[in-house]
Amino acid sequence: MNLLEQIQAMLTSNRVCSCGKKHRLTLKRFELRKDAVEDLPSVLRDVSRSITPRVVLICGENGYRAIGKKLEFLYPFAQTILLEQQYLHADEKAVEIVGEQLQDCDLLVAADSSTLHDIVKYIAQERGLPFVSVPTAATVDGYVSSVSAMTWHGVKKSLPAVAPVAVVADTNVIAGAPPRLTISGIGELVGNYVSVFDWRVAHLLAGEDLCEEIVRMELDAMEAVLQELSHSKSDSPEVVQNLMLGLIVSGLAMQMVGSSRPASGAEHHLSHLIEMGVVIQGNRAMHGEKVGVCSGIICDYYHKLLARKITTDDIEVNRRLPVEMIRHDFGELADEILRVNTPDPLGRITRKAFVQKWPEIQRLARETLPTGEAIRNILRDSKAPATLTDIGVPEESLGDILRLAPYVRSRLTLLRAATLLR
Repeated sequence: MNLLEQIQAMLTSNRVCSCGKKHRLTLKRFELRKDAVEDLPSVLRDVSRSITPRVVLICGENGYRAIGKKLEFLYPFAQTILLEQQYLHADEKAVEIVGEQLQDCDLLVAADSSTLHDIVKYIAQERGLPFVSVPTAATVDGYVSSVSAMTWHGVKKSLPAVAPVAVVADTNVIAGAPPRLTISGIGELVGNYVSVFDWRVAHLLAGEDLCEEIVRMELDAMEAVLQELSHSKSDSPEVVQNLMLGLIVSGLAMQMVGSSRPASGAEHHLSHLIEMGVVIQGNRAMHGEKVGVCSGIICDYYHKLLARKITTDDIEVNRRLPVEMIRHDFGELADEILRVNTPDPLGRITRKAFVQKWPEIQRLARETLPTGEAIRNILRDSKAPATLTDIGVPEESLGDILRLAPYVRSRLTLLRAATLLR
């Protein structure tokens, strides 16, 4: 079964998973092919709650040029909201600007790349509205997830959001996106090596719920993309289509779990820290570029960490959250960082579990986690940034990044668990 068939099967499945849960998906239709945008009118009829729905189209300036004008020709939208490029940031300001313009409606259509989608998904959650996704680039895995990656008052957060009821992805448009956007999507996808590893570690150390079927689905999708990359250029139609499919599978994994856990581990925490400007101000690298680079860093760190043997004497399970350090290093963001870290996820780990599970974690890393150099080779072969220097971050800041990143989220990762080691 290829990736597209796998997604279609997921949408129609009603079975109980082997993990014992019945995963819910809100996605009703998924169209990915040449000229798929021509199907938008029928898709809107299929997913609308009303016979004559009032549909609002929301685009950024680039998204409007890429596809918005054509969408207006295909469908009589009740309103088009065009968010100026200078305000196209997934933050409270953009939400306010769009919200002030948005009229009463039954359905939203987001037509642009990832940032605009995060804004629309959040607004859809606030207004209790369904929305349809029309992505213009294979950049991130968040198009179909049920969370929005927002920078809220300076702090990077994953906030509850509405997942789309349909995705209409036109390969003509996606293949025509600037190459950097596609390359960023490759960086985003390779981050799943780390995120699923961290998910498994949290299951071993603290009994966190884990679905191996979802893990396998993500890894299979990623391997299909990397296999295509091994003999095609990153901007080839085959790679772009498979990349979009892989990112959609990753997003559906988040939707099935109800959080970003399947596709966001320590690699994203490093990326978020850089985006928050705590270590370096004004970094201009794209999200996926940072995730790819940070994935290589984390793979290096984890393999080095797991080379050591530990005993109960090496573990300080009662170590408290480093409040003073957080206040000093996060500055005006400290109060919010402390809030999101309550309760501390390390409180679920016992010294006995840490020592007992350490050999299993070591084995898991040997069998499933690439080396940092392997990640960097994938990135270099794709013409993507591979090192901190490549994304404009001084190499000498790595120590501070690894020290502070565990506290960006209240999520158990091996990076966070390692703070218990003496």
